[in-house]
Amino acid sequence: MKRSSVLVAVALAVALAGCAGDDDRDDARTPTPKGPVALAHPLRFVPVEAVSAEPCPPGAAPPALTDDRTGGCLTPGEAGGMTVVRTEHAEAINDVTNGNGWTVRVTLVDEDAQRFADLTAKAARNPPPRNQIAIVQGDRLLSAPQVVSAITGGEVDISGGSTREQAEELARALGAPAQPSGGSPSRS
Repeated sequence: MKRSSVLVAVALAVALAGCAGDDDRDDARTPTPKGPVALAHPLRFVPVEAVSAEPCPPGAAPPALTDDRTGGCLTPGEAGGMTVVRTEHAEAINDVTNGNGWTVRVTLVDEDAQRFADLTAKAARNPPPRNQIAIVQGDRLLSAPQVVSAITGGEVDISGGSTREQAEELARALGAPAQPSGGSPSRS
């Protein structure tokens, strides 16, 4: 299995953590299709330049992004990001084995994996808040985890502080199909 490094949660209490070990799940899990999935709306992964606890000023022009969870304002950097238009696989799981709660597991397509590794390596060398990577869809901030080391291999978990609904929403944004009612993936 591919390995990735660990990111630590900051503004949104979301962390990207490496995948390791067996992928055990309970019988309530609904299988998700494997293979590249075109995203309905491209995602941008962009370095963060500044974070404010205060809301974005009224009428602030992009690139200022409001953090819906904290109410603060995040300013992405002007250069150095990447756009993802498809993923290999994405799903929301309840990671009970590692105690991470609701987690989004995503595998990037091969051509994006190296770009993501380069982006996270560069972010990890910066002091806070410039060591954060904003995950943006349209003009909406989905997450902005802090990067502590490069994530290689293209496989990451996004965990920590998410409710089931938040994890499923992010998984859908990353290409996962909607979970049917009653389907609750978990890792045992």
